Amino acid sequence: MTRTERTDHATITGGTIWLHIGAPKTGSSALQSALAINRQALLEQGVHYPPSKTDSAAVRGEVTSGNGGPLASFIRTAAPDETMRQKVWQFLNSALAAQTPASQILYSSELMAAASLRPLEQLAEFAQAAGRQIRIVFYVRHLVDHAMSKYNATMAGGERIDLRTYLSNYQSSLMQLSPYERVFGISNIHVKIYDEEKSDLLGGFVPLLGISSQALERAPVVNRGPTPSELEALRQAWAEFEIEGNPRKQASFRQIARRIAGESRKQLNPVIVEPAELAEVQERNSAVLDHFNRTYFGGMKRLKVASEQITIGTRPEYTAVDRNMLKRLRSELTLAMEKSQGLFNL
Repeated sequence: MTRTERTDHATITGGTIWLHIGAPKTGSSALQSALAINRQALLEQGVHYPPSKTDSAAVRGEVTSGNGGPLASFIRTAAPDETMRQKVWQFLNSALAAQTPASQILYSSELMAAASLRPLEQLAEFAQAAGRQIRIVFYVRHLVDHAMSKYNATMAGGERIDLRTYLSNYQSSLMQLSPYERVFGISNIHVKIYDEEKSDLLGGFVPLLGISSQALERAPVVNRGPTPSELEALRQAWAEFEIEGNPRKQASFRQIARRIAGESRKQLNPVIVEPAELAEVQERNSAVLDHFNRTYFGGMKRLKVASEQITIGTRPEYTAVDRNMLKRLRSELTLAMEKSQGLFNL
């Protein structure tokens, strides 16, 4: 054994390293907020959630990338060099050395979902030499529900694309789990359905770690998607204030829109998908859907093409606008324009 190898693993003795890797649009920021809020309570129950630079934002209920940033950068690199490898080993060791009395360590970042095979293999070798077990937690959503969530986020961010076109090109992110399956094995992967647990993500998550959620504080709603009527308000404000083509305008618009959406009480607008769109999503993603139901849910069709929250029918040409949101957008965008001394005219 080389001196480098001894340094790699000197501070680690037994236990489990948990990686919560998303997927995107499955409540990662909300879960990370709850984990940051409950860090001390988790530690007292034997789970170390290492601190990160995003903690203060997470505690405030803001969107964050979690505490696994350096690990995510390593995992996403197809061919990490020795410098990067040693840097991430130091990152892991510093947390593992400080975890007493915890026997488990938890990293969370949906950026880890898009992983490359080679760094996962190196991470597995690292854990094996250290006597550690790596276990993966991956949240999934019913396909159309996930597609609509991604579409709404795309539209709220300023991009303009027809829903029919978006759905016809939608490719599920479920296959992102494939490299993890190859390296760590299916027995070390826990797949959870976000749609079944979104009312209490923390309560559904921590039993995997063998602990109780009763004494844990729940986090506020984080990064909820806009409803169809809110999207219409965003579209109208975007056009009225001529946001298109100006990055500084777009950044201000997104910040204001995200805050207003977070403060607003979500209305139950129906999401309508047409039968042809549903069929196309199913056809493009049937193989991976079957794989997940067969592999992780015992052949039961728990993961679906669409949940009961999706209405199948003819979409109206006109979508009602959320007038309260539009009023607030107009007011706050005007105020931002005045405060920025012509920012919106740059």
